[in-house]
Amino acid sequence: MVVKDKIELFLSYEEFNEFTHEQKSLLKKLSYDSNSFVKGLVASLMVKSIDEFGFEILSRLSKDKNDYVRTEVYDSLSVFSDANTVQLLQNAIRTETNNLAKSYAIMSLGDVVYSLGISNDFKEYVYKIKSCNKSKDCILSCLYCLYLFGENVIDEIFLLLNDNDYHIRLSAISILEEIVNNDNLDIIISKLSDRLKIEDCSSVIDKIKNFK
Repeated sequence: MVVKDKIELFLSYEEFNEFTHEQKSLLKKLSYDSNSFVKGLVASLMVKSIDEFGFEILSRLSKDKNDYVRTEVYDSLSVFSDANTVQLLQNAIRTETNNLAKSYAIMSLGDVVYSLGISNDFKEYVYKIKSCNKSKDCILSCLYCLYLFGENVIDEIFLLLNDNDYHIRLSAISILEEIVNNDNLDIIISKLSDRLKIEDCSSVIDKIKNFK
């Protein structure tokens, strides 16, 4: 099976809410593929297999040498709400060398801890991560977690809407999409409208216009 066929297979799998035994067998086989993009797609599909099978694949791929694969792993782990996932993500945050991948691990850890209701000392833990990281991607993920747990940090997110790096501006908008609610919608829309008046990057303009 060539890479194109594998991608088409993955696209067809996105329609399913859960996988059959045969589909799982094929996904497990493809999780050992030599192509990193294929392994990353397998990892992304594990949000549809929130069980021992899915966790085993994600746990193994979290040690993959490719940054993209690990990023997809950390993203998918956000829906695995158990102590093993917390430990895996904490280890990833401590050892991960790629800042984008680490930022996904931080966000997913926040989601998992929030869903488990084990918030004791978590805010202090996130503040420590934030203070030790210069990466703005990681800082944004920390701000997301802190906001999730009731900290008033939205102004810090707004500041990053004006970052010189358009990638960070895009990430800031993505974080705002995650935290928007009836209470903060007006201020978020106001800040995005202000940014839109001076924005010169087409991808950022499109993301603001399609904000939801």
